[in-house]
Amino acid sequence: MISVLIATLTLAQAPAADFAQGLAVSGVARSARFAFQTDAVQPIIASGTWTEPKLDAEVAMPAGSPRKWTELKAKENGAFDQRPFSGGYAYFSVHRDVDSVEILEAAGHGMVYVNGEPRMGDVYGTGYVKLPVALHKGENSFMFSSGRGELRAKLTKPSSAAVFNLADATVPDLVTAPLPPKSDGPIFSNGGAALPNRKVGVIVVNASNEPLAGLKVRLAFPGKAFIETELPNLPPCSTNKIPVEFENPRIETAGSVEATLTLIGPAGMLDFQKLTFRVREPNQTRKVTFLSLIDVSVQYFALNPAQTPGKDKALVLTLHGAGVEAIGQADAYKGKDWANIVAPTNRRPFGFDWEDWGRKDMAEVLGLATTMLSADPQQIYLTGHSMGGHGTWQNGVTYPGEFAAIAPSAGWSSFFSYTGAPRQSPDDPVDEMFARAQNPSDTVALKENFRNLDLFILHGDADDNVPVREARNMKAELEKMNKTFEYHEQPGAGHWWGNECVDWPPIFEMFQKTRRPKPSELMKVDFSTFNPSISSKYYWVTIERQESSMNLSSVKLERQASKMVGTTANVAMLTIDPVAIDKSLNPYIIEIDGSTVSLPTPGLGNDPIALERVDKQWRLARTSTELSKSSMRSGPFKEAFNHGMIFVYGTKGDDAENAWSFAKARFDAEQWWYRGNGYVPLMSDDEFNRSDIRHFENRSVIVFGNADTNSVWNRFLSDSPIQVRRNRLTVGKKQLKGSGYATLFARPRSGSTVAMIGAVGGTGVEGMRSTDRLPYFVSGTGYPDWCVFTKDVWSKGLAGVLGSGYFDNDWRLTMRQTAWRAE
Repeated sequence: MISVLIATLTLAQAPAADFAQGLAVSGVARSARFAFQTDAVQPIIASGTWTEPKLDAEVAMPAGSPRKWTELKAKENGAFDQRPFSGGYAYFSVHRDVDSVEILEAAGHGMVYVNGEPRMGDVYGTGYVKLPVALHKGENSFMFSSGRGELRAKLTKPSSAAVFNLADATVPDLVTAPLPPKSDGPIFSNGGAALPNRKVGVIVVNASNEPLAGLKVRLAFPGKAFIETELPNLPPCSTNKIPVEFENPRIETAGSVEATLTLIGPAGMLDFQKLTFRVREPNQTRKVTFLSLIDVSVQYFALNPAQTPGKDKALVLTLHGAGVEAIGQADAYKGKDWANIVAPTNRRPFGFDWEDWGRKDMAEVLGLATTMLSADPQQIYLTGHSMGGHGTWQNGVTYPGEFAAIAPSAGWSSFFSYTGAPRQSPDDPVDEMFARAQNPSDTVALKENFRNLDLFILHGDADDNVPVREARNMKAELEKMNKTFEYHEQPGAGHWWGNECVDWPPIFEMFQKTRRPKPSELMKVDFSTFNPSISSKYYWVTIERQESSMNLSSVKLERQASKMVGTTANVAMLTIDPVAIDKSLNPYIIEIDGSTVSLPTPGLGNDPIALERVDKQWRLARTSTELSKSSMRSGPFKEAFNHGMIFVYGTKGDDAENAWSFAKARFDAEQWWYRGNGYVPLMSDDEFNRSDIRHFENRSVIVFGNADTNSVWNRFLSDSPIQVRRNRLTVGKKQLKGSGYATLFARPRSGSTVAMIGAVGGTGVEGMRSTDRLPYFVSGTGYPDWCVFTKDVWSKGLAGVLGSGYFDNDWRLTMRQTAWRAE
């Protein structure tokens, strides 16, 4: 539930009382884990008709009685009890005598509008959200939405134009071990095959109303030469979590060591602080940082190393629960002689429920840790507790070929079973497109992927957090398949019953005796996916393209004595690894869906063999273009936020359009930092166009605005079948005229096989503002390749969407995958 607080203050009050009393309204907003949430005030904001509320003023509701503004006062401790304004909206006014930039330190809120600009909140009450805000002379408006616990807020003065915020630093642990020889291309910070140049993630705040350029961060340990990191240009009033390099010191004793951080501008030092690093023994748990390919940010995973060193050890990937740090997850296990235990972060303790970018984090850490630790690929296992138990179900069913066995503990199977997330009606064509976008979250629909995967299910029968029905329901689903697995309910146990509910001996006994087959040994594959760009490969088969986007695709193939036979469903192209082909046969015959493909084997190399389905017949695939959909890039919209994305705001519109574009891009960058511990470069269209393109090759770009307001639009989207200009939106042959239309869509970036272009914008300020608070960084929400809507989504929900759909495999619009509301 979203709620917002309002206060009106006078000049006579001291700064400490900036947020002391105000007005509140309840019950005007309702949230759900879906693409469009309802809110009675948001369409008024979008239309530009929002005004300061008064005591007893009414907020009209789309259905039901209006809601009234009431008085609200802070408690003696200065905090606000959120119950009086649950599900509400509000307005704050803070007076200043002069223009200034101050730091808003607030917690317990979902977001805040500051003078009409959206800024990220601290919904989980972490205390590290400190945002620079521009205040002008006179009255300044604040609008808070509630989150969890008490709401607290204050304004403080920054010490300089740019400062550090070390409350949310991502810092590796150092290890008391000799360093390997120096090497280029830093990947890891410490742990195993470490490299001497490392990175930490450090927040740098631009606490000024101007962009800052030429900044550097100097990091040094006592007695070591410092390393300077040149920072990108920092936009006005922004906070950026930037990778900073350091030279790894040689330390012989466990404990801790302090490094110095100096922020330097063209005129000299701006800030100086100290950063503490833990120092661990080689056999102790530790944080290992790496540079993520998702967004070029510094992330970490926790390592509980094998107690006897060596290569070809097993790798146990363990996923933490909601609110749990990855290092705490790793600490819950006793060290094993035979296995390294690795805990990814899900990007945050709450993060993405091990879906969306949490799923990507797990997959990225799996690849990095396997390489770093020289893990035996036949001994890779997946487990986790609570939300991590859900992650085990979800990632096990999504990547069944990556693991020898999985073991969910106290896990829920899906958002649909546990949180009651709404499923859209497939009877409505527009709704059906959004329902398909949610399909990858449907664990049960993919359950056939469990058929050849060893399983152990653990749950307490008195669990009051994740009901034991979640385990029992999955047990029943597996039994319908005649699947064998191990199952244990701990009598009388609640949700957490000590470290044994993760470090459960029978689970590790099963892991030790289970091996993943080598691809060359596997004679039969049976694999399904909803989206090849999320999950495409099972041993020696890869589903490259679908016939119908985001519907279930499956392939069943069996290697027989003289040929390969099988069937597919909703597959337009697949590839087969040559390891599955008997090269002694010429030709090698593949019988698939009634078609016979004759494959010449002389000269067959190591490249995958591509087959495509044309007019219901399979054949060897012809050369495809880089812009075709594939397992590397298939959409939908949320998949554009990947591959080192860059946010580009427009400067070619009028003042209101340009102000929206910058504020929205900055808000999304703040959301990405808060929810995903991420970093996104934020650039104007002019700055991006002036930049050396080599710095941004193969990176996704998110464009805010339209073709008239953002000059990057025509650079990347001139050939898009969806075009947005001032007062006109075109989708194929359909035209919509007016300033109130909004759109989200994703396209391939030319010149790249992986990067995408995402568009967030509208035909005017009203349409643009209608996108302000869409929850596309919330896990479980789904958006198709494209959608068109108005501010009505805030009162009608999905019924306010006018059209939606998916592009075909050549990224064209087709009638079959396009849906419009009846006019």
